[in-house]
Amino acid sequence: MTTLIATLLGALIGVVGTLLIERNRARKAEQHEKGHARAEAYIAFVVAVHATSGNLRTLALKIAAVPEEEQLQQARDAFRSSGLYAAREHVVLVAPERIAHAADAVFVALRGLRQVVAEGGSVHELAYLSEVENYAAALGHLRSMIRTDLGEVPLERDVSW
Repeated sequence: MTTLIATLLGALIGVVGTLLIERNRARKAEQHEKGHARAEAYIAFVVAVHATSGNLRTLALKIAAVPEEEQLQQARDAFRSSGLYAAREHVVLVAPERIAHAADAVFVALRGLRQVVAEGGSVHELAYLSEVENYAAALGHLRSMIRTDLGEVPLERDVSW
């Protein structure tokens, strides 16, 4: 009888151990998948941010030649054409709250830049340069937060753009 109990107890320990190992492996796989999904969302957002800022810069370079009544619409089109709204929503859905807010700060900074361009601001005007500075600071902060979230050390000095 003692041998039977010992055998059953050994089998039970083996099964429980296997279940715990499998549960741990499944958790790690889920965390890896979530991390990958966040990384993809972050990359899509930053790519859309750069496309948007590039579109606004291109418009700001030629804004003097754009009729005043078309400036607002062209600035809006430059902002919308990059997929920034969808990328922003993706980040809001998958990112930790602090990163969602940092991404929103970048979005708001770009809206400020859009407004300056919509009002006829060129790349040489102080208002434009000031908004670019706000945008760059917000983007640098977001990059640091994303790197930390992805397990990387923040850059000591942000890259130029």
